[in-house]
Amino acid sequence: MTNAGSIDAPEFSLTPFTTETLASRSLPVSDLRYSKTQFKPGTRIEISAEAVQLTHSITSLVVNGAREFPTPSPTPQMSSSIEPNPKPSGSGTALFIDYGPLDGIPSESLRGIHEHKFTSPFERPGMQDLTADVDFGCIKDTALSVPGARVSGPTPQGDFLLNMGLEFRAQRLIQTGKVTEDKREAIIKEVQRLAGKEKGQMGAAYNVMAITSRKTTSKFCQSERYPWRY
Repeated sequence: MTNAGSIDAPEFSLTPFTTETLASRSLPVSDLRYSKTQFKPGTRIEISAEAVQLTHSITSLVVNGAREFPTPSPTPQMSSSIEPNPKPSGSGTALFIDYGPLDGIPSESLRGIHEHKFTSPFERPGMQDLTADVDFGCIKDTALSVPGARVSGPTPQGDFLLNMGLEFRAQRLIQTGKVTEDKREAIIKEVQRLAGKEKGQMGAAYNVMAITSRKTTSKFCQSERYPWRY
């Protein structure tokens, strides 16, 4: 990123690198998701090498009980540069909840947020939040590159919460909590905000994905029950 303006009136813009970057070295050429034939010349795609490394570390902790920091490699078919633990001793679940496409690779999603509105990421440097979509496909592939890992999802947040019993819990709260009419309406609106898929609601904008170990996953998680559908 360069400043085409002045210190007092900055005008930032993206500038292509003339050499390799960590992101370009993380591009898995054998992964069909990143095949050049599906992109038009000049298309911008977003790759986070840090997300690849962090996901691999988290997955290794869940599966093997130890964090690992390998060279970025988000392709499931490619073996890790670190020898896997032959007897996984990890436990727990890593739950990812964020916004980003269920399918496909994020492109030009970098944006600013100022006063609850999306803005150019180059405006008001240091005075607004910056955000970008999560590449769930890349995170899933990275997790699956760790032997013994199991990935559930991604699935829309709305489906996940409803399958987890959000609506039932809300109804129970209304029926047994002796709530006022205003409180009842507030609970219903919150359920719609979290699980609804209309404009301004979070049910479709956010997605959920879980990483567990195949060695320690309970029979419940391996079944066809909610919240995951395999």
